[in-house]
Amino acid sequence: MGYLNDFGERLAEKLSALSEEARDEIVAFVKAEVLASYKNGLRDAEQKRKDAPPRRRRAQAASLSAHAHCY
Repeated sequence: MGYLNDFGERLAEKLSALSEEARDEIVAFVKAEVLASYKNGLRDAEQKRKDAPPRRRRAQAASLSAHAHCY
């Protein structure tokens, strides 16, 4: 994930006053947290999609609406 590596480099630059060891530790921690958050967001979105009622196809819904007066 290139964007995560770019983010890590920019974060390390901002932490340049710290020792290299401290910077590396912080950057690794933040990158891991961002990646976990991203994965959790994907998982949650997938779960919401599964829990949502099935959507009707547009043509089917239009057909049902057009014939609603028949019922």
